[in-house]
Amino acid sequence: MTDAEILARITLAVNQQDADPAAPTGPIRALMTTFAEGGDLAALSLCYLAHRRAHPRAARYVLSKIPEKIYTGYLHRHQAISLPALAHWAVDHPEWRDLVTSTVSNPAMFATSMAATAAQAKSFEKE
Repeated sequence: MTDAEILARITLAVNQQDADPAAPTGPIRALMTTFAEGGDLAALSLCYLAHRRAHPRAARYVLSKIPEKIYTGYLHRHQAISLPALAHWAVDHPEWRDLVTSTVSNPAMFATSMAATAAQAKSFEKE
């Protein structure tokens, strides 16, 4: 996906949220899931940043959902790390959620941090 296509999808999701106040974060959260499952973490970060700028009152709620997108979408589905391995890794690394939420506002740092996180979590796979 090109940068222009990513930005168009983000803009559409933000605008959909504006059009449907009854489901204020659904479109942006769905797009973040797509980016996580596709391994495009810089795009996920940009998605969050665009949403935060357009909807600052909902930013904390959306931020709280990003660790779930990383755990299930990126680590389990994209990186193919088993759920048992992820569960053991998460117990040994309870700080992982804070790492997600503290780096998501910087696309390059977020992508790098989550790649390192994936490598660390993969070490918990049984051979």
